[in-house]
Amino acid sequence: MTGLQADLLDPRRPWGNDDLPSLSKPVEAFTLQKFPDRDSWLEAHQTAIGGSASAAVMGASAWESPYVLWARMSGLLGTSDEESEAMLWGNLLEPVIADEWARRTDRELVDHGRFTIARSTKYPELIATVDRVITSVVDGPGLLEVKTTNAFNLKEWDEEPPEQYQIQLQHQLLVTGYRWGYLCCLIGGQKLKWWKTEREDKYLEVHLRECLDMVRRVRENDPPEVDGHESTAIALRRRYTEDPNKPPVVLSPELVSADETLLKIGDRLKLLSYEKERLRNLIRNEMGEATVGLLPGGARWTHKSSKAGVKALKRSGSK
Repeated sequence: MTGLQADLLDPRRPWGNDDLPSLSKPVEAFTLQKFPDRDSWLEAHQTAIGGSASAAVMGASAWESPYVLWARMSGLLGTSDEESEAMLWGNLLEPVIADEWARRTDRELVDHGRFTIARSTKYPELIATVDRVITSVVDGPGLLEVKTTNAFNLKEWDEEPPEQYQIQLQHQLLVTGYRWGYLCCLIGGQKLKWWKTEREDKYLEVHLRECLDMVRRVRENDPPEVDGHESTAIALRRRYTEDPNKPPVVLSPELVSADETLLKIGDRLKLLSYEKERLRNLIRNEMGEATVGLLPGGARWTHKSSKAGVKALKRSGSK
């Protein structure tokens, strides 16, 4: 597949229909599927690519690499229905944030329910869990995606949302056929920011191709290449358990280069670690008994003992 067909790019036309639609019968680009609980909702995500998974497909997820997504969808990692503390509070605050955004922007919202999935009619492998639909008689309906984050991530949301959330919203626009949406985030529990996003059809050509290729990989047992993402290492440890009775494996000749590079990296890391500590010792020595050392450029070094008696040397200020 080389990209989106013209009928996909035009929301006035049905997906997968080469004939012009009847003007008397509106055409939907997606269907809504309601699930009774979180478990059945999660099960639907095991066989299709949703917004969060699409960020992993594109290599932009902070939580999941393409390899991990493939392994999870292939059933190699099992299922995890554990809800983290951050997820719990995000779900609890979602209606509050959405209602406040609607009040501030004078918009009307539709909530299809937490365990409702929008599924593409042309590409059933693509789904989206939409937080809210923004009703509009002027520019057509749009989407509202609600997020929460802690105050430590303020810089990540300073000028625009992180890439993985922009990809998630674009994926939702692809599934629904809508042309625009908003990303809204409550930062640190006290600062509400939002950004309007238009549907990027040129980007979605690539996005669609990559998502469908991931579906193919799952069906054909064709894993993506392993990468350096932390989640990939965790997944590989979960997937393969040690068997002391298994005979040694003869590694492929292609891994000779990897082995040599790892040795060089290890030696380099030892040198860097030594040099790092040497430079920190220079600062410790010049500070003497002082707890604060100031550099001309505004940087600040502090040297304090913790309750456990461990002295920590930390830097703050401008780079």
